[in-house]
Amino acid sequence: MSWTTLATTLFGTGKPVTASLLQALRDNLDAFATNLSGAPVNTAAWHPYDHVTNGDGNTGVLYDFDVDGAITTVTTPNFVDGWEYQLMFNAIETGAATLTMKVWQETTGSYTAAQTIIPASQNSTGLITLPFVRVLAKTQVAFLNIYAAPSMTVAGYSMTAREKVTKVQLVTSGTFAKGKIKMYRRLAQYSS
Repeated sequence: MSWTTLATTLFGTGKPVTASLLQALRDNLDAFATNLSGAPVNTAAWHPYDHVTNGDGNTGVLYDFDVDGAITTVTTPNFVDGWEYQLMFNAIETGAATLTMKVWQETTGSYTAAQTIIPASQNSTGLITLPFVRVLAKTQVAFLNIYAAPSMTVAGYSMTAREKVTKVQLVTSGTFAKGKIKMYRRLAQYSS
């Protein structure tokens, strides 16, 4: 089965319903549900932030040590209204340095104070979920599930005023020495 783009002119009052049209509709449901190449992205599920259609090759990679080398800062692209975001760490290592995260306040135009995400000397894999970054709030939260310290933690970022987060910056006092960071998104599960 594969995805078939169906012209809107095939549908409407008085239009014939053919066996081939019904088969294409059936196959499109399967292609969408199973993420076949060419099908639209299921936006209700987590997917790479830069993913447009299935099979487009976009993987959401923000940082890859094998490509980017030893750097000190990773900044996400700007967040977009209507989405929530997730950062996935895969074997991130910062040596003897800690990894901190701060968020950019959209209206104020400055970063919040940094909070430690990963303590020093840990090779870490896990997730940071940022569910409400595009909602006006005085406090923004990040849910941390980092497997080096296996527990769910909540980090609260005090904003200068009720405002949205534009982007997140991950900073280490040393350098990233290994691993990958990917960013995912899905449609927001709330209304702003």
